[in-house]
Amino acid sequence: MAVWVSMSAAMWFRSLIRLLTRALVATPSLLSSNWLATGLSIVIFVVPQLATWRKEGWNPAYMKEHWKENLKIGTLTVIGAWIVLFVVSIGKSVYQDHQSLVTRIQDLSRQKAKAEAQQQLNPSQRNTETPPSVIVNVPKPKAFVDFDRMDFTWGQNDSLLRAVFWAKNKSSEVARNAFIKAGLSWHPAVNGAASEADVEADFKVVKGASASHASRAVLASQESMYADLTRSFTQADLNAINSGASVMLVMGIVEFSDDNGDHQKEFCRLVVPPLGNTAGPGFRSCEKHNDLKY
Repeated sequence: MAVWVSMSAAMWFRSLIRLLTRALVATPSLLSSNWLATGLSIVIFVVPQLATWRKEGWNPAYMKEHWKENLKIGTLTVIGAWIVLFVVSIGKSVYQDHQSLVTRIQDLSRQKAKAEAQQQLNPSQRNTETPPSVIVNVPKPKAFVDFDRMDFTWGQNDSLLRAVFWAKNKSSEVARNAFIKAGLSWHPAVNGAASEADVEADFKVVKGASASHASRAVLASQESMYADLTRSFTQADLNAINSGASVMLVMGIVEFSDDNGDHQKEFCRLVVPPLGNTAGPGFRSCEKHNDLKY
């Protein structure tokens, strides 16, 4: 507490010294370049003489004899006048400081009010400003062509089997340059299915085929295309498949393209017996080679 009082007293003392210094420096400006400076000079000279004249009457001999006293009176008059001017300068400096402080406070008040108004305006500006545009990279839709069904027909006393592979564009997009590579075979059953070695060997043959069995430059949405194969097929083959001793594999690759590039859809199905001239076959998927590759 004592330290704070000491600091406050020191601050007030420095402020007082600055005020008196400013007033002292500004005092002569009260007399510069105006009639007051001329009048004060005349007053300084005339006042001592008038005082002597009033006291002693008009007596040049007396005035000459008492010139020192007259000079003293003039000097005191000048000092008094300057003291008055100094006091006036102090009052003027205090008033100017007061006006400057009032002006500064008014400026700060206006700035504060402006800042508060801007803070209240900013939320409404944010609510009305147009949000920045957001660019979303939406992937292009893709076509999808896949194995759809198969039809069997028999010929030449059931010694030939004609298989028709149907593939369908099951998307809403157009597929282009679509073609089918297909394969049909039957093998001894292993636990009700073809062995993995048989499946891989057959699929390798289909994949390595140099020519397709059918092709379409454009395949519209929900449109189908087909490829057909003919195989020698005996009654013994038919009996083995219907009894479960053998299994028939239907496999292939459908290749096509769209705006996203080239694609490949594999398919591999096991024919579910019985097979015959009138009965249509059923199918179940193989464990492998049903992938869609983009």
